[in-house]
Amino acid sequence: MAAFNVDSFTSINIPLPPCCIEFWPLRSEYAVVGTYSYEAPLSPNETQTSSVPIDSGDAQAGERFGSLELIRVSGNNITLAGSFREGRLRKLPAILDLHFYPPHLEQPTYLAAASSVGSIDIFSIVDLDRSEATHGLDDLPHQQDIEIGFKQLHSWQVSSPTTLVTSFAWHPTRPHVLFTLDTGEVGVWDVPSERLLYSFDANKHTEIAWTAAWDLAGVSILSGGDDCTLRYHGQSDLSWCDRRIHSMGVTAILPLQDGNKDNLFITGSYDEHIRLIQAPQSGRRTELAELILGGGVWRLQKLPTDTRDAQALGEDGVALILASCMHGGVRVVKLARNTDEEWRFEVLANFEAHASMNYATDCQPRDQSTVVRSFISTSFYDKLICKWQF
Repeated sequence: MAAFNVDSFTSINIPLPPCCIEFWPLRSEYAVVGTYSYEAPLSPNETQTSSVPIDSGDAQAGERFGSLELIRVSGNNITLAGSFREGRLRKLPAILDLHFYPPHLEQPTYLAAASSVGSIDIFSIVDLDRSEATHGLDDLPHQQDIEIGFKQLHSWQVSSPTTLVTSFAWHPTRPHVLFTLDTGEVGVWDVPSERLLYSFDANKHTEIAWTAAWDLAGVSILSGGDDCTLRYHGQSDLSWCDRRIHSMGVTAILPLQDGNKDNLFITGSYDEHIRLIQAPQSGRRTELAELILGGGVWRLQKLPTDTRDAQALGEDGVALILASCMHGGVRVVKLARNTDEEWRFEVLANFEAHASMNYATDCQPRDQSTVVRSFISTSFYDKLICKWQF
C-alpha cells in the first residue's frame, strides 16, 4: 500500500532554530520547544549567528545559546504562548533535548533540558499571574485563561561546561537519568543525591555519543554515536561494541516490547535506515528488519495505540513509530510481524513540507473521542513549527 502524503497543515515561525519538542502530559494543548543557535566570533567587535546544525559536531570557539518556547495547539490553530531565553545568571544555553518528568517522579509541571554547557537544567511551568513562587500548581489543569510560563529551578552539572549534553532518558522506574555527551561518554545521574552514579568510560564512543536508551527492565543500556557503533553497557561491567550493523552514525535507539522476543531495539542512523535489531547481552546481534526512510533518522518515538488504530495496524501490526528524518521530513511507520516470525517496516504517512532539517516531532495526546492524530513537527534553518494530522 502506498504511503499517504500529508499536504494540509498550519504553521508558525519561532525566534530561534528548533531541535527538540515535547507535549506537556498535564495540559496536552501545550508543547515545549527547545532551540539551538550558534554564534561564531568574527573579530573582537563582531559576531555572526551561524546556521551550523546541531549534528555537525562543530567545536569552534563561539557561543551556543537557545530558548524554551511554549506552543499552544487548539483545534487547527497553533500559537506561540511564551518564551524563556534568559537564565538566572546568563543567557540560556542551547538546548539539545528535553523531557517532562515521568510519572514516578511525581512532579508533573517539571521538565528537564539537556544543554550545551554540560548540564541538565530543571524548569517548572508556572502561573505567571501569581506573585508567590510555586512549583505544584495543583489547580492548573482546571484553569483555561491563566498566563503560564517557565521558572528555572536548578541545574545538574553532569559534565564540564565545555561539553554538550546531546541527549538524556529517564529510567523507567527509578530516579535516574541516562545521558550522552559529545565527548563520546555515556553516564547515569542520580536525581535525589544529584551526583554521578556511573560513567561507562571503558566502553565510551570514540566520537560524539548521540543517543542512549534503557532496556525495558531498566537494567542495561544501549548507546549509539558518530563512530557508527552500537554499544551495550550491562551489569557487572558486561559490555560489547557492534561495528557491523550501521554504516554511518547511530542517532536514535528505541526499545521495543514484544511477547515472543527479548532485547529488541529499533535504531535510526545517518545512513537513512530504520532497523529492528535483536541485541542480547551476549551472542550475535541480529538485524530482523530494515527500511530506507529517505533522510537521516534523527529521532524515533513509539506512538501509543489502542482499538482506534486497528485499521492502521492491520492484522500483523506490532507498533507505530514516529520518525524525524532530518532533510527527509517526517514518517509514520508501521512495524509488522507475520505468522512466520518475519518482520518488516512499512511507511504509512509522509510529511515533507519542511524546507530544512526536521530534528523533532511529537504527537499530541488524543482525547477519548478522537481517532485522527495531531502532530507538531519542526524544521531547523527556517525556524518553522508545523501542525498536521494523520
